[in-house]
Amino acid sequence: MSTLRPPGSGRESQAVPFLRATATPKAALVISTESVLPSDWSQVDGVDATNANLGHAPGWACEVREGDVVVVNPLGEGFSKSPLPALDQAWLHDVRTNSSVAVYLLPPGDDELSEASVSEAGARGPVVAASIRAAVSDGFGGGPEVGRNDPCPCGSERKYKHCHGS
Repeated sequence: MSTLRPPGSGRESQAVPFLRATATPKAALVISTESVLPSDWSQVDGVDATNANLGHAPGWACEVREGDVVVVNPLGEGFSKSPLPALDQAWLHDVRTNSSVAVYLLPPGDDELSEASVSEAGARGPVVAASIRAAVSDGFGGGPEVGRNDPCPCGSERKYKHCHGS
């Protein structure tokens, strides 16, 4: 994957990855940003906001680069740029499988970002969120090759041969 946008594009933000329990895509990011929130994204609320079905935001993209995660708007401009958080193999596998990621946008606050912070914000009121296209380079995050009898990297706790290896 080549870098299409200048390295400085996007407003500085903070991102934390997590895997959603029931909804697709499972891979999700909660991003704390001072940017003006997009009006074409859906809003979710309630304590189960992290597993709500999200609308797709056409034209938006999430690029996982070597040193950061950039959310890009439909005009190709950087919306937010976060230092690359630790991404586990199950998260990367889901992003590569579905080519999308669930993104939750929260205003900056004193709280530490996590899946629980999305639920807490959802209990207080609507949270801006969407499923957007994601791009991760093929060589990024390459871990050891998965054997047929190893647990599937998607996190299903089934053997690879009975899950994504079939």
